[in-house]
Amino acid sequence: MERILDSKFYTYLLLSIVSLLIGILSTQFNVMFLVGILVLTLVITLPFSWKYSLYVFLFAASCNLFKINMFGLNARVDMIASIFCIIALIQHIFRRYDKKLPRLNLPIIIMILYLLYALVISIKTPVFKSDSLAGIFQLAFAFMGFVFIYLISYVDPARIYKYIHVYIGVCIIQTIYALASYFYYSSTGIFLFGKKYGALHTGQWQTSISLRGGLFEPNLFSIYAGCVLLLLITLFVAKIKDKPFFLTSIPVMILLLVGITLGWTRSVWIGIVLCLSIIIFVYKLRLFSPRNVIILFLITGAFLLIFPYLSSSFDQLSGTDGMFSMKLDTLFDSDSGTGSYRVHNLELALYDWGKDPIWGRGYFSIKAAGMDTIPWILNTFVAILHDTGIIGLTMIVILMLHVLLKGFAAIWRCKDQKHKAYLTGMVAGMVLSIFAYNFTPGHTLAMCWVHIGFVYVLAKMVPSEKKALEAPSN
Repeated sequence: MERILDSKFYTYLLLSIVSLLIGILSTQFNVMFLVGILVLTLVITLPFSWKYSLYVFLFAASCNLFKINMFGLNARVDMIASIFCIIALIQHIFRRYDKKLPRLNLPIIIMILYLLYALVISIKTPVFKSDSLAGIFQLAFAFMGFVFIYLISYVDPARIYKYIHVYIGVCIIQTIYALASYFYYSSTGIFLFGKKYGALHTGQWQTSISLRGGLFEPNLFSIYAGCVLLLLITLFVAKIKDKPFFLTSIPVMILLLVGITLGWTRSVWIGIVLCLSIIIFVYKLRLFSPRNVIILFLITGAFLLIFPYLSSSFDQLSGTDGMFSMKLDTLFDSDSGTGSYRVHNLELALYDWGKDPIWGRGYFSIKAAGMDTIPWILNTFVAILHDTGIIGLTMIVILMLHVLLKGFAAIWRCKDQKHKAYLTGMVAGMVLSIFAYNFTPGHTLAMCWVHIGFVYVLAKMVPSEKKALEAPSN
C-alpha cells in the first residue's frame, strides 16, 4: 500500500510541476487553471500519507504570505496544510498505529489553557470581537506546527532528521527564490510575480528593498534563515558525516548569509552573533581547529568580496546613495527611522495595556487604541502582554522556558554526537528566535512553533539520567 501511495504521489506531483511550468509560460488564465490542478492533486493524494502531508506542511509554514479565499474567509496556506495533516494523521493512526495515543505534554496543555483564556477575555471585551476570534483561530492553527512535530516522536521517530532536512531545504529554496527575485528586480526594475506576492518587501516608507521569500515580512524570513544558518554551522563544527552533503556546504552557508544581509533584520544580525556563543560553549576548542579556522576565513573572505556589490545594489534600488552604510551606522539608533517608529508602537501598546494589566485588553484589540498605520504590535511578548495581560504572558513564558531548559539539559547529557549537534543547533536557533521576536510578532507563525517542536522532540529523545543508568551495558 505504501509503495502504491508513494508512486501515486510522485506521479501527481511531477504532473503538477510540469503543468505549472507550462502555465507560467502561457496566459494568466492557464496559470490559475493549472494551480487548481495542483491543489486538486494535493487534495487527492495528501490525506493518504502522513509523511508527505507533513512535508507539504513544512513548506506551507514558510509561505504565510499567501492566502486562499475559502467560503468567504482568507485562509493562509499553512492553515489549509494543517487540515490535510490532521486528516492524514487520523487515517495513519487507524491504519497502522498500534501504540497508545500520545499523552498531552506541558506545552500543549499550556497552549490549550492560553487559547481558552484568550477566548474568554476577548468575548468579555466587545472591541473588535470578530478580529479577536479570527486571531485566536489563527494562533490555534499555527500551534499545530508544534503538535505535528511532537507527534513525530510517536508516529515516525526514525525520520526526525529527515523532517529537519526538509525544514532546512525549504529555507534554502526560499533564499534562492528571494535572491533570484532581488537580482531580477535589480536588472529589470520589475517585481517577479508582482509586488503583492513577490519575494521582495519595499519597507515601511518605500525606501528600501529587502528579502522576505514566501513569508509576510523580511524579519520573519531572516529569523528562519538565521536559525538554519546556526544549525548548519553546528553540524559543520561537529563534523557530522551521516547527512545530506548540502548541510555543511560552504556555498549554502554563504547563500544564507547573503540572504540574511539583504533581509535587513538587524535583530537577527545581532542575535546570530550572540547565539554563536552557545555553539562555542558546547564545542569549545573544536570550533577553533585549523580546519574550522581556514573555512571561517574562506567564508568571511567570500562574503567580503560580495559585500561591496550588495551595498551598492541596495543603495541603487533604494534610490539613496549611502543608504546601506547609513543603516549600519544607525544600527542601535532608536530616535530615527524604524527605531523611532518601534518605540512609538511599544509606547502606545504599553499605555493601552496599562488600562487592564492583569487580564489583558483582548486578542488583537490594539486596533481600538489608534494603531491605524499598522494594526499590530511589533513585539511578540508585548503583544501577548497587551492582549492577555500578565496572566497570558506568564503562560507563554513558562511554555517557552520549559522547552528551552529541556533542550539545554538534554544537550549536556546527550552522548550521541549526531543527535547532540542537531539539538545544539536547534536550541541556538530557538534562542535567536526568542531574541528576534522582540522586534516582530512571531507567535502566530506556524514556523515559530515548528522550530520549538523540533527542540522539544530532540530533547525528549535523549534519555534521562535515570534511564541512562538503568540501561544495560554492552
